[in-house]
This record gives sequence, C-alpha cells and structure tokens, in this order.
Amino acid sequence: MNTYYKHLDVPFEFKPVYPKDNNPMTSYDLTTIPDTMTNWLDIKNLEIVHGEVFYLSPNGVDNLPIHIDGAQIDDHVKINFVYCDTPSVMNWYKIKDETKLTRSQTPIGTNYISANLEDCEKICTAQIGQPSLVNVGRLHDISSVQSDRYCFSFVLKEKGSESNLQWDRAVELLG
Repeated sequence: MNTYYKHLDVPFEFKPVYPKDNNPMTSYDLTTIPDTMTNWLDIKNLEIVHGEVFYLSPNGVDNLPIHIDGAQIDDHVKINFVYCDTPSVMNWYKIKDETKLTRSQTPIGTNYISANLEDCEKICTAQIGQPSLVNVGRLHDISSVQSDRYCFSFVLKEKGSESNLQWDRAVELLG
C-alpha cells in the first residue's frame, strides 16, 4: 500500500506568490494563501501551520540531502504544489541503520533528519505535481530536474491538535 504520495483533487486554484530570489528554501507568507484553500481546509477541520517554498535549479540536486522534514520519524504530511516545466520526481527511502541518521536545522530554523545515500534503500518513486499529499516524515529527496522547480509546501494540523497531520488521517480527511 502506498503511504508516500497521493495526488489530490481540490475545489480551488492555488495561485503561488513566488519569492523575490531563488534561495533553496524560504518561508511562505501564509496571508497570501487563497481564501478558497483555507476555507476548504477549514471545512475539513484542518489548518496550515507553516508554509515553505523550495527552489531547485536545473541539475541542482547535489546539495539536497535525503532527509525527513522534522525531528522524528513518523508519517506526517504536507500538501505540495510543484511548478516545474519538466517532470519532478520525489523518492522515498528506508534507512539500513538508524544510528547513521544525522539531526540538523535548515537555514530557516526548522528541524530535519538526514541520511547518506549509501545508508539507504530506495522504496518508492513518484512524479509529484499539484496538488499532492506527500509523506515527509519518512526519508525522501528530489531527483534532479531539467528546468527551474518551485515547490510550495504546507504543514497541516487538525484544529486543536498539537501534532502534525499523519498520513492515514490525512487520506481519510482529504480523500
């Protein structure tokens, strides 16, 4: 059973606000999210708690490690909207030895866990578009692209919850 990605059918159009520069990672201003998106999530008792923009230049994947978004291994999800003129592929991995994981912080202060390719086994690959539900609580990376790639990525929580939305519940709520 696939617990890594799912293309979503949504009743709104996401109109991204592109960053002024092409930093690999920047925070996304949540006030620019269309009301139609926040209203749809509100009906499902969900809220966006953090937004990010990831930029990848053509063949610029060398600096992007295999990683988990966050400080722990789990099945938390994000909704991603990927804009790229050529296919954008996301890969998921299983670590062979958890003692080989490294804990760090991104330039914008978010926690992540990374691993070296030689310590991992690839278990899933998918072309990611918009919008997609992606499991970012498992090791993943992005294959190199042939054109500029922007990924607008949003962390979700159920209202009143302290935890990020997990895969099974996300599929139940978002279809």
